[in-house]
Amino acid sequence: MKFTIITPCKNAESYIEETVASVLGQTAVQSGRAELDYLICDGNSTDDTLQRLSRFDSTQIQIFTETDKSMYHALVKGFRRADGDIVAYINAGDYYHPRAFDIVMDIFEQRRCDWITGCNMFYSNNSYLIDFYLPFKYRRRFFKCGFYYNRLPRVQQESTFWRQSLMNHVDLDCLAKFSYAGDYYLWHEFSKRAELTIICAYLGGFKVHKGQLSENKICYAQELFSIASQPTLSDHALSIFDMIVSRSPIKIKKYFNPQGLLKYDHATSTFV
Repeated sequence: MKFTIITPCKNAESYIEETVASVLGQTAVQSGRAELDYLICDGNSTDDTLQRLSRFDSTQIQIFTETDKSMYHALVKGFRRADGDIVAYINAGDYYHPRAFDIVMDIFEQRRCDWITGCNMFYSNNSYLIDFYLPFKYRRRFFKCGFYYNRLPRVQQESTFWRQSLMNHVDLDCLAKFSYAGDYYLWHEFSKRAELTIICAYLGGFKVHKGQLSENKICYAQELFSIASQPTLSDHALSIFDMIVSRSPIKIKKYFNPQGLLKYDHATSTFV
């Protein structure tokens, strides 16, 4: 099974090395269980980003350096080259757990699903793991109306992986026009064809630091709601239920989402 991982970056000298090391250091890759094609799309950095990337002597990395219009414009350049069985992207500063790819492979090999995400993990600027959250359920109807932003917990992109076949249904030219909410556009398009399966496991995490695109909440919301439809009264009512369950213990989340939330079973050594 082959992974294509993409990192769009520009002037990321303070963060890029930790991210790259987390991709190359995957146990599934080092053991030979998984193949890796790592595409780094740099927007003509003017700091030491490229110099720091040069320290990684690996045939698994391809670095493309050219001017881009936005992070998502750079990301699309990677997506157009992606040929792995499993695709994901991770931004400079964020990083994967060393066994993330092993867990992802276990799920895709054992279950019929196309799109998975793990626990939402958060790091401080000095790479301390400071917070985590297990999502309850991601409903396709709620992706359509934009609830997974300020009403219900967002999908953590750093913990999300999907089969390459889903990319066939994404308008990459449209994605390249986004400046802030391109991740939501991806989820919006994926949700038209697949359910998002939640894995009760640590796959990756988001580093909180200054200067991130996610800080501009107004622009993010404007782009998100440009593709979202109006929610119905039943959507609002059901979202209240989801808000209550999302604050409940794991057993309750699993009870109300038995097929879409997978938890590790020690007896069978699988996620069920």
